[in-house]
Amino acid sequence: MSNAIFGNLRMIANNWRCNYRYHGGVSALARCLIGTWRMRSNVPSQSGPAIPKVDCITFSVVPQMTALWATFIDQAIDSRPLRTMIGDCSGALHRHLHPGTAAKVIPLLNYHHGEKLDLFLYKLCQAEYVVVTDDDIFWISPAPWQWAIAQMESDSDIAVVSLLPKKQHSSVLKGKVPQPMGSCFVVRRQMWLAETLSFKIAVSAPSEGYDWFYDTGEFAQVELLRRGYKIPIAPQAVQEQLLDFEGISSWTLKIQKYSGAIRDNVLPDITVRGRKALTTICLARGLADMIATYYSEAHSPHLVDPTILQRAECVCKDLLPESEVWEIQNSAEMQLARLRASIVSHRETAESMNRPM
Repeated sequence: MSNAIFGNLRMIANNWRCNYRYHGGVSALARCLIGTWRMRSNVPSQSGPAIPKVDCITFSVVPQMTALWATFIDQAIDSRPLRTMIGDCSGALHRHLHPGTAAKVIPLLNYHHGEKLDLFLYKLCQAEYVVVTDDDIFWISPAPWQWAIAQMESDSDIAVVSLLPKKQHSSVLKGKVPQPMGSCFVVRRQMWLAETLSFKIAVSAPSEGYDWFYDTGEFAQVELLRRGYKIPIAPQAVQEQLLDFEGISSWTLKIQKYSGAIRDNVLPDITVRGRKALTTICLARGLADMIATYYSEAHSPHLVDPTILQRAECVCKDLLPESEVWEIQNSAEMQLARLRASIVSHRETAESMNRPM
């Protein structure tokens, strides 16, 4: 058995434990297998016409959250024509999309993020500009897109516009990029294809002496800058229009995989892992309440089974000091309040536009 086949089987088994069994079981897995086969059989699109002006792509392992995310993106990216494509790695997103959501769902096995991005950019995307964003980054206004497109259309040497850069430099990037471009950015697609770049993780040569690797898209960023292209970083005021629920997807999968018994996952570093786990629990519960309140037709509002979530919460509260628990809960509620206010604002705007004169 080849290493590639063994790796795929191991990935599928892991995703079964943490994802598929919670979202339809065998039928969910079958959708992702068939979708992946169709994707890999697709003829690459780089020679085809640029049909939409903008493609927006993201990937989903928590379908309820992605369904909520998708209600924001169409309003936030106000250039037309726009096509939103979601790689559904749960096999269940189609059941959770809210009525009126304009998004194409492509079931897909949960490969590494960079490999999924390469598949979409080279095989599916056709637009002049491609927005790449995680589904735990909620776009609460058009400001980020409007700033990005203004940069792109003012300078043909701009290859990528970073809207939410990473805060930390890894050792392999120091001295090579002013700031890592992160996981929310806009790509000039034809330039990316012409330079034959990849989003995949890259390992530095041992002779370079680095103790880390190039994370998703980072080696491509280094290469673009080395080749003379520009990658502007959004100012803070623009970044603040993107609500980042960082880490919620990965910790949701961990919590599901171990049915909430996450003590062994938290204990190696209670300060960091415990905080991330409890933040995820607070956000998952708050998002579920939001979906139930504002999208009553939802198939199921719960990102994680409430019993599993309660078990994981007990672990975190047992390990973390009470003051930290309060701080985490308060911080999560502040983020949720901003998202809730944005939903209300969008709904009021839509109602006023539909009101007879």
